[in-house]
Amino acid sequence: MIVNANNANKRSESIGSLAWVVAGTLLLGLSLIVSGIILSVATNGSGSLIS
Repeated sequence: MIVNANNANKRSESIGSLAWVVAGTLLLGLSLIVSGIILSVATNGSGSLIS
């Protein structure tokens, strides 16, 4: 964005790309949270799988 500060078209493209980066990071974070919850339920907080 800094490099394209003087070009309005390229700046708007980089802002759109930044939105995709933020959305991907949010999706990755949420998937890590959900997998942590599932793993915690599956192991009952003990670290070993429930039999």
